[in-house]
Amino acid sequence: MTMNATSALAAAGRNRYVRILLALLAAVLVLTGLAAAVPAPTATAAAKPSSKARADREEVKEIQRRLVAHGYPVTVDGSYGARTLYAVQDFQRDHGLAPTGLVHDFAPTGFDTNTTFFALLAPPAKKSSGAPAKLTNSQAISRLRAAGVDWHSSKDCTDQGKYGCTSFTKMLAPTLDLAIELKKRSGCDVTVTGGTEVGHSTVGARIHGTGYKIDVRPNPCLDKFITNNLFRGEDRSSDPRWLTHDAEYVLEHPQKGAVHWDIKYTL
Repeated sequence: MTMNATSALAAAGRNRYVRILLALLAAVLVLTGLAAAVPAPTATAAAKPSSKARADREEVKEIQRRLVAHGYPVTVDGSYGARTLYAVQDFQRDHGLAPTGLVHDFAPTGFDTNTTFFALLAPPAKKSSGAPAKLTNSQAISRLRAAGVDWHSSKDCTDQGKYGCTSFTKMLAPTLDLAIELKKRSGCDVTVTGGTEVGHSTVGARIHGTGYKIDVRPNPCLDKFITNNLFRGEDRSSDPRWLTHDAEYVLEHPQKGAVHWDIKYTL
């Protein structure tokens, strides 16, 4: 091979390597350009926090203070936890609103006081000192019958002074309303088995004899509604208890007699 041929081959090899290097460099530049074109994640691309997550602790505390003032059992701690959620749902349900548990989007300047929720949640007027009305037995039975609520006594009687009867004499109207409201909200069969008759505990002020308690027979539909929709409180002795803003519902297992829902008006 001549010197000229050898030089030509060497030049061709160099040109090939140069072309390869240029191609690699071009690929690197293309990839770098694509990477630069992809925007970095920003805060706006992330999921927006919920209303309650954006709420500042003082705003949540104000909600809780107002709930407490209206008789809904919550702790004023600035945390929108399960108990506050259930209380908000109870408040909304009791005032004809959808029980979403959501209050509204918090504005940077504070509450939107024009919303229906906060108009209703305004600090309540002071209650009158008068005690709740007490019913006669016939008044109570008439109201139960109109609401489709049944009642039962083991001795088929309504005398307040006889054991085994189920009497509504001198029962507080709001106590009786708890059984009626339970029927409306649950859609379940509700049967009252205990009222103001003798035979119940006489310890305390808010008892059967003073008209603050009413007993209801358990059934699968009613049990499911109470345990799934009311707030789970601390047990009373060994009996499980659920709460609303105005009542407690204890599944009582007495030493004598049948298991029943022991419902107490608490306002």
